[in-house]
Amino acid sequence: IFYAYDDTAGREPWVTDGTPAGTFRLADINSGTGSSNTDDTGDNAGFVQVGAQMFFSADDGTTGRELWVTDGTVAGTRLVTEIVAGSGGGYFAQAAAFQNLLYFAAPGIGLWSSDGTAGGTAPLVEGIFSGGLRELTAVGDLLYFTSSGRLWVSDGTVPGTIEVASLDSTSRGPEALTAVNSNVLAFWAETSAVGREIFLAYPSSLGPDTEGPIVLPITPPNAPL
Repeated sequence: IFYAYDDTAGREPWVTDGTPAGTFRLADINSGTGSSNTDDTGDNAGFVQVGAQMFFSADDGTTGRELWVTDGTVAGTRLVTEIVAGSGGGYFAQAAAFQNLLYFAAPGIGLWSSDGTAGGTAPLVEGIFSGGLRELTAVGDLLYFTSSGRLWVSDGTVPGTIEVASLDSTSRGPEALTAVNSNVLAFWAETSAVGREIFLAYPSSLGPDTEGPIVLPITPPNAPL
């Protein structure tokens, strides 16, 4: 699945199986020559695959940029739900596949999830983040992300969505969140104790009374990489 432009329908989602006959437009979402602006620039998450479904955001010219899904067929390409009523749109930015669902940052500074249906699309946690959610990264049974320069983690439950408290309050970052394997997250951060280093986050039990994963620098204090 990819984006393409033509003079008939503008920029819209297409699919190919590698043959001319199997290459076609999935939908003219913004009917006519207008584009649905389905691209992967800026804060738009682009295409995100969850099982047999591919999620993306698009603007049909009426609802604004909203969450769409496709199974790779014309009949299976549709609007999931209108998250923000009206033409303003509620596009999803920063998204990741996790626990067979799409998790994404939505307007209102909240963490949402979707199974590809309107009834299965809802906020998990809202109102506790001081800034936008970025760098959603799935690592095994945990989903990491950042908000206002702080590291957060979720196990897919409300009580299990917490700020990782083991980075000191003067830290800068984290950034460049990367799954090392099914258990370990690596990222850059700068703290008063060790300076700017690569840190590793290891899972621990989550809950409202815990500090979340164990976070340690990959190198000894202030040692060069």
